[in-house]
This record gives sequence, C-alpha cells and structure tokens, in this order.
Amino acid sequence: MIKLGELCTDLRALGVNARITEGDPTGKGHLQVISIVQSPIRWIKLTGVGLSDDFEWVVECWIRDSRSLPRTEIRSGGVRWEGDYQETGIAQHLSNDRAIGNAILETGDSVKVRTSPKNGYWIILDSLTPKWWHRPVIKQEQWDCYERIAAHLLETPMPVQRQ
Repeated sequence: MIKLGELCTDLRALGVNARITEGDPTGKGHLQVISIVQSPIRWIKLTGVGLSDDFEWVVECWIRDSRSLPRTEIRSGGVRWEGDYQETGIAQHLSNDRAIGNAILETGDSVKVRTSPKNGYWIILDSLTPKWWHRPVIKQEQWDCYERIAAHLLETPMPVQRQ
C-alpha cells in the first residue's frame, strides 16, 4: 500500500497525528487504514475508482458518531450543498459555512458526505487526483476543510427517527 503510506507521511507533515493500522472501520475486513488521533476524523481509507484513463483516487474520512444516524447523502455543488433527503439540516449548515465553500471552490474538489447508519459513521468522500499516474495528496486547505465538515456533522442536531 505505497499510496496509503505516502498519504500518511503527507498528513504527518501537516501536523496530523496519523499512522497506518490494520482494520476496517466497518469490521468487514482486515485492510490497512490511516488512524487519526486528536481529530473528529478517526480513519482514512484510500480507494481507487474507475478504469484505466478514468481512474482516480478517492479518500474516505470516517467520523464516528454515537447518535442514531439516518441514511443520507449530500454533495457539494460549489458553495451550496445538495441532497439531504432525510432533512437532517446538514446541507444547510455546510452551505452556510463560507470557509468550507471557499476551500471547495479553491481546490476544485467534489466532496460528498454520506452515512453508514449500521456502523455509526459519517463518511466524507473526496476525489484526490484526476488521473491514475498521480499519487494522492491532501493539502492543508483540504485537511482543514475535512475537519470543519466533520465538526459540523457532529454538532448538527439529528431529527428524531420514526420507526
């Protein structure tokens, strides 16, 4: 997992307390992840998506949340966030944060947020590179943006779920 090791080194250079560990946040396998300490982001997984010329790296930032999470997915559309079909209010909170909107516009990222209700996680997904031959890199602005998003996810009140 040379790419994961390089990404971990880059995170440490940003001052993030990161190390590679064995274990999948979902408990489904024994893959390597980057474990993060002193951040709302607990793990980072790196996956390759696509085929040949359309291949890109996607970083998954996993945020543990002890609340009952609805199944939802939102995505950045520049400064506005769209989706939020369960009406959690997350899209509105993120849209109101100009620092997040500016960071996404500056980096040209296409960020998504979804939940894994069964496992109690929020997942921030971001495409890191447009082509397979580039190694994945997280810049300071991106990391700060991920942490701001994670803070909003954990601070936004969740609606009571009906059974």
